[in-house]
Amino acid sequence: QWRRGELRIRKHAMAAARRHRPTLWRWGAALAIAAVAGLLLWAGPTRVRLFFAALGRDADEEDPRAWAEAGRRACALRTGGPPPAYIGQGSVPAIFAPFGVLLFAYGENVELVRKYGSEAVRTAEALRRTNPELPIAMATNFPNATVAPDSQERLFRTPPFMHVIPIRHDHMIYPSTVRPRYEWLTRAHYMALSPFELTLTLDSHTLPCTADDADELAVSEPGLGGSAVGARPWRAGNEVARTLAALPAADSPHRWFDLAFNTFVTSGRPHNWALLYYTRAPAVRALFTDWYLAYLSQGTDDQGPLEHAARAHARAGRLRLARMHTNLVGAFERVDDYQRSDWPRVTHVLSGPVLLFHVRYGDEPTRRKLCAMLNAPAQVRRRRVLVQPRGGHKGLYAHPWPAVFSAAEYRAVTGYWPPGRGHVSELLWSRPVDCGGARTNSSTVSTEGDRREEPLLYYFDDHARLQCAAPPAGS
Repeated sequence: QWRRGELRIRKHAMAAARRHRPTLWRWGAALAIAAVAGLLLWAGPTRVRLFFAALGRDADEEDPRAWAEAGRRACALRTGGPPPAYIGQGSVPAIFAPFGVLLFAYGENVELVRKYGSEAVRTAEALRRTNPELPIAMATNFPNATVAPDSQERLFRTPPFMHVIPIRHDHMIYPSTVRPRYEWLTRAHYMALSPFELTLTLDSHTLPCTADDADELAVSEPGLGGSAVGARPWRAGNEVARTLAALPAADSPHRWFDLAFNTFVTSGRPHNWALLYYTRAPAVRALFTDWYLAYLSQGTDDQGPLEHAARAHARAGRLRLARMHTNLVGAFERVDDYQRSDWPRVTHVLSGPVLLFHVRYGDEPTRRKLCAMLNAPAQVRRRRVLVQPRGGHKGLYAHPWPAVFSAAEYRAVTGYWPPGRGHVSELLWSRPVDCGGARTNSSTVSTEGDRREEPLLYYFDDHARLQCAAPPAGS
């Protein structure tokens, strides 16, 4: 009898569920439609259009006019007004020097500016120490920030900066597409307002190195010159200043590029921690405007939009691109775009001393220690790849940086094969890259006993892929 009652209850419950099932489905569908409608009303037509455009096709294959228009609409949505028709078209500051380095430290509050501004000051002081002939400028939205909240000492002082560019607070767009506290639109805008004809823009944490950093007999501290047999005073190299000075002037008929950058090992997109460009070139101004709009329309980091805008301009013949060799600007990068952890990380192939490297450091002894590992005399003239030690950022300072000298060693240390030549053209272990011969801005390197000229800057092809192209006639 108990079993019969249980079956009767289950039968009635199933019958009730069948009777009410259409009603439940209708209520569920109505709630889903209401949720979608609310989401569409919140997003607005511009965000909806950008979302479906991103799903439909790759931005690199998209008509630049499409994402430029989407960027203008997104800018109007965010700021309530149109973007500048031409980045840097308004008041153009005077040119202070034919070439120089531009650093940035900006943010939504003075604490954030103080944090990254101290890094930028440390980088500027190291640049002045290693390259006394190199002018340096700073762009910040808190130009009067102090070293500490209870201090009267200004953070951005002269020297090391020859000029401080004040960033207008109404030029900064928050919240950012990526993170509320970090945005790169301001950087793209104020790069066009650099006070130098030829500008090298660097991240706030950049490690400048010179030849004497790896020489144990070169003593930089005063009073220690006689402490070791053969010791001598440390010497500044001025390598970066000489490299920039050797490039053609902005109005020279021999100028052969508009914008130069380094690239990621795997993806090939620009690594924006170091960008070299002719500030007043119309092609660069137009590129910065489209970069600004592409960032707004695509909503990723700043490197993907720059890649898409630069390729579109290069394919149309409006922009000449170059690539900076890792000997000039180097960094540790992931070996695989899909790796889950932050290790392994490697450099591109190095073939000589590295002048600038993307890593944080705390003081001058740490800078010299890192530069000594980067440009160790036993390996500085060999073609090599450096591997970041395990242990994250702490491992950078606690362990030597392993160097590998062949594809087999690369595979044994990282567990990956080197990227193909189509991505990184100088990843060749047997010989230096041949990019149309040596130039005045090249560094002489020795590769397994064979001395050849390897340029610190070289050409992209017409499609802005990572391959060398023959130099134009007469350049």
